[in-house]
Amino acid sequence: MSAPSTFDTTVIPPSARVSVPALLPDPLPMRFIDPAPCTVACPAGVNVKAYVSLIAEGRFSEALEEVRRRCTLPSVCGRICHAPCEPACLRAEHDDPLAIRALKRFVSDLAPEAPAVLPEPPHRVERVAVVGSGPAGLTAAYDLRQAGFPVTVLEAMPEPGGMLRHGIADYRLPPDVLDAEIDTLLSCGIELRANTSIADYAEVTELLANGYSAVLLALGAQNGRILGVTGEEESHSVEDALGFLRRVNTGDHSPLSGKVLVVGGGSTAIEAARTALRLGGTPVEVVYRRSRAELRAGPEEVAQAEEEGVTFHFLAAPLRFVVRDGSLRGLECLQVVLGEPDAGGRPRPLSTPGSEFLLEASHVLVAVGQVADLDFITGPAAESLIEKGLLRTDPSTDMTAQRGLLRGLFAAGDVVSGPSTVIEAIASGHEAADSIICYLETGTPGRKRPASVPAAELGLRDPDPVEAAQIRSTVRQIEPGREFAEVEQPYTAAEAVAEASRCLRCGPCHECVVCAPGCDRRHLFMHIETLQPSTTWVPVRVTSDIVLRMGTNGALPAKLLGSHTSAEADVDLWPMRMRYSPDLCRGCARCIEVCSFNAFDRDSSAAPDAPVHFDPAACRGCALCGAVCPTGALTPVAHSPEWWEALEPAGNPAATHLTLVCDTGAPAGNGDMITCRCVGQVHPGMLLELFRKGTEQLTVVPCAQCRFGSGPQLAAQHVAESVALLGALGQNGSTVTLASPSMEGV
Repeated sequence: MSAPSTFDTTVIPPSARVSVPALLPDPLPMRFIDPAPCTVACPAGVNVKAYVSLIAEGRFSEALEEVRRRCTLPSVCGRICHAPCEPACLRAEHDDPLAIRALKRFVSDLAPEAPAVLPEPPHRVERVAVVGSGPAGLTAAYDLRQAGFPVTVLEAMPEPGGMLRHGIADYRLPPDVLDAEIDTLLSCGIELRANTSIADYAEVTELLANGYSAVLLALGAQNGRILGVTGEEESHSVEDALGFLRRVNTGDHSPLSGKVLVVGGGSTAIEAARTALRLGGTPVEVVYRRSRAELRAGPEEVAQAEEEGVTFHFLAAPLRFVVRDGSLRGLECLQVVLGEPDAGGRPRPLSTPGSEFLLEASHVLVAVGQVADLDFITGPAAESLIEKGLLRTDPSTDMTAQRGLLRGLFAAGDVVSGPSTVIEAIASGHEAADSIICYLETGTPGRKRPASVPAAELGLRDPDPVEAAQIRSTVRQIEPGREFAEVEQPYTAAEAVAEASRCLRCGPCHECVVCAPGCDRRHLFMHIETLQPSTTWVPVRVTSDIVLRMGTNGALPAKLLGSHTSAEADVDLWPMRMRYSPDLCRGCARCIEVCSFNAFDRDSSAAPDAPVHFDPAACRGCALCGAVCPTGALTPVAHSPEWWEALEPAGNPAATHLTLVCDTGAPAGNGDMITCRCVGQVHPGMLLELFRKGTEQLTVVPCAQCRFGSGPQLAAQHVAESVALLGALGQNGSTVTLASPSMEGV
């Protein structure tokens, strides 16, 4: 149901306290809708819509908190993620997709001002060892520590980070950014043992025999593949691109002279080419045996490389290195054409006989793939564990194939999948940790995270998008051979808000988390006391529009009025909350999936069909949980006594003077106090409900230094709306006041 676009009007009778139309009691249309495509496309399941929507409202700290729920390395991903979410963005159907990666970087760079909130984990006695400190290992270690397990990370190199430290150049990922990210994760109590390598498979078994209940191998794929063509081993000027990057990233900036060729089409090839350019190589050319369309590197990486001066030779397959007297002269190639797709779905290069040509070069960097270093696994263990140079695991549990012989050994990341992206490695770390937690709690590995299900949406039609081109990040020009400083510049706050405001907020409404009072999908109960009393479930915006119309010109939509327009009408606006009947719950966990406010949870040790826990104080009445609940355990109610008991001051449920403060603040006057997470999140409907229950004076006290950034502004807005609504309802609006910000907790 949507509000009519034009109205016949009638005047409110002078004798009425207020008159409100009796809208149809039926709920708005309900439809089942899949999650937003950006979230679906993210391997780690980051709620893109949520943090982008929060950025659009200027709530930067909340946005960062939302990013960190599923992205353990947000500053890293904000710089080097291949951003599969962006091609999936529906905004591209209108103009340009949202610059999601750049928005993530913007809020992630606020980390020094808004460090991660790390709750005190429960205490568990089972210890876990994680071998490798790349993105998969660090993510798994962090999840396991948050679940309460003591975790030790073993790293062969002097510093943690894996390929993030050794395979990504400083101009894309500055070392201080990576250090800050890793320090944040380690600060929750993870033990790091650097310079600790696993030299023999027996050392893995010893870990399990000597106090560790589980071991996760997250070794990565840090060795480069060779081309395997004639002359590759005959000159020191032919180098593995990964080894080259590792050397440069550990401080060896020895200059290059002459022409440099880079063989390959992935991110490592582009990284090596741009690094060679900075070391003085000129010209620098990338040789790739397929077309531009098949490049595995991201379009932004390729574009930036070309802007810096890197050129490309496409459809050229290396044939042999030309070496004379130990000195590299060049690379002989064959011209190729593209044929039918190979097993990976990409067109197969087919050589053209007689099309040989020579590319002269002083240096060649080979970037044609990566392999894991599994030489420490030998004998029967290698036959059981290794397949095609990677570790073999059960894809549903991440436990290694030797689970029948060696319980508790898991693997994740590139050592299982082969070379992948940082966000894919993070996703693998989450899955492995989930499986290990299940194994340690139940004795059987498995994934406990509930499967994603379509959500139900209640609301009006979304507005059509306003045309607006993407705001692109500024990229600094470099002087070859001189600098490794970061080239891509971050958004300003104004640019970030403007770009985030382009989001269409597609997908179900629970994803965006912002839930402003005027949201079309938010609902209130409106109780109208006339000759024919009725209670109606209506969207907030419709209610607000009606009250605003009454307060300005005294006119109401005639066709929506009941038949008793001349009678007095008493009206109450009640927040809608959900009533939970645990005896009807069957533990499907759909409510946990759709709730934006974490009102539902379940003990990790509970049976799969155990009832969920419901926190009525966290409920905001969006009714999505009721829409997806298959058993009727959740139903909307006008007000929940349990909810108000959780909010009201102990010992004085009918307090007449209340002060509403953040849980880091303090009361600003006499009377009782209600604490909440942030006073900016308390909408006018809640304030009106307090007056309905007998409060005579309400003081709202924001913090002088809000941890979420915009709490004071939102609180001021909500107080102003409450004053206006009270006035429209014939009440004294001055009984709601906004006090000076509290300095407590600052």
